[in-house]
Amino acid sequence: LKNPLSVIIAQLEVALDQKRDTEDYQATLKSVLEDSRELSEVTEKLLQLAKVHSEGADIRFERVRLDELMLQTRASLLRLHPNYKVSFDIIGIPEDEEQLVVHANEPLLRSAFQNLMDNGCKFSPEKKVDVKIHFDACGKHRVEISDRGPGIAAKDLQLIFQPFYRSSQSIHVKGSGIGLSLVDSIMKIHQIGMDVDSVQGKGTTFKLSFPAVAA
Repeated sequence: LKNPLSVIIAQLEVALDQKRDTEDYQATLKSVLEDSRELSEVTEKLLQLAKVHSEGADIRFERVRLDELMLQTRASLLRLHPNYKVSFDIIGIPEDEEQLVVHANEPLLRSAFQNLMDNGCKFSPEKKVDVKIHFDACGKHRVEISDRGPGIAAKDLQLIFQPFYRSSQSIHVKGSGIGLSLVDSIMKIHQIGMDVDSVQGKGTTFKLSFPAVAA
């Protein structure tokens, strides 16, 4: 929280230091607005992370259609970032709609999906991620979220889920280092397995494996 807040204060102090023309003030206000949004995003993620860790077993679960949740998350992300691209592919669509269901806390799972999609778009030169849902007849569904970014070095793979950790590849992209830690906590609460495949220079794929849903 301190870093974006310090940047905001510094920009305002410089702007007030002497009279400037309208364009300078507009540029400063635009920059302050961007940093304020970043601060708001960091605060929201910290609150979500605190909620996940404090409430734990008290978090309510319900039956959620996985395909609908993913499409809604995609739509929300594209409203926030019209320059992003999210391709969507469903593999093995079952005839019975009940087989599209997972047992989840919808707001938390939506937050995790959005964090993964947002991260992938931020780090991809084309601002694009590919999302695939593999439906399984036994209910053990899988989701893959892939980007074409710089990839993650092997030495960083075990560290990316630590709060506030940022790898050398990520320092040039705005971020807080909280998103993946939040995703990891949400997946553990849902007992969703998460594997990360990454090749430097080619991209990263997050693979999520859902437990079977009880009838």
